[in-house]
Amino acid sequence: MYSLDEIRNSIKIYNYLQEHGELTINDDKELYEMYADDKVKDILRAYEDEVGVKIRKFDNTIYLIPNVENEFLGYKRSELKKAIFGRTDMKNIDFFLASYIIIYLITEFYSGKGMNAQIRDMIEIGEIDEKLTERFELLSNIEDKSLDYETKLAISDISKHWFTLLNEDNMTKVRTRRWYIYQVCSFLKKEKLINIQDETAILPTKKFNTLATNYFLDYERIEDINNIINLKTQEEGEI
Repeated sequence: MYSLDEIRNSIKIYNYLQEHGELTINDDKELYEMYADDKVKDILRAYEDEVGVKIRKFDNTIYLIPNVENEFLGYKRSELKKAIFGRTDMKNIDFFLASYIIIYLITEFYSGKGMNAQIRDMIEIGEIDEKLTERFELLSNIEDKSLDYETKLAISDISKHWFTLLNEDNMTKVRTRRWYIYQVCSFLKKEKLINIQDETAILPTKKFNTLATNYFLDYERIEDINNIINLKTQEEGEI
């Protein structure tokens, strides 16, 4: 049996995590220490099953982590579009492009395995632009729609869409290639997954490193997407 106080404490912790995403002793010492109670943890496990999340403590931080089958970071598609772009007029093609940029950043930072998942500490926005352009040049010439079906990201369409965008360095001008990259990076910064240094360099945070190496990323799904894309680009290069 669980006491009323234990139930209330678990509700307090869950509500805090739902709002903030993480909890440290510096955020709220009383709540943080409540999590040490095994019965409170048991109640929180019941919440996990109901709402499709995991609540886990890594190092000195308690995290709320959406399940893989849950929407990305707990957002529904319409919510995620608005969270990334801050606008209501963005289309699905914009959402798919933003999703692919997120996948690209994940693989750039964390394409290793296990505790050695992180393979680099920083990437320049200019490098992101250049590498995406190189890949999209090959993908935009592929007419095989199976690529869209297999990745579920409308890859051939977003590749063509990329080359309709203004190719300018100005990240403040709407719908340039850099603007899309910067919108995604600004969103990830708000989620405390990256830092942006001098508006040019992207650095993963401790939170991103911890979640990536312990639980957060669906590596099989990400690897499948990249293997499919790499195979298609190799085939295109042989034609």
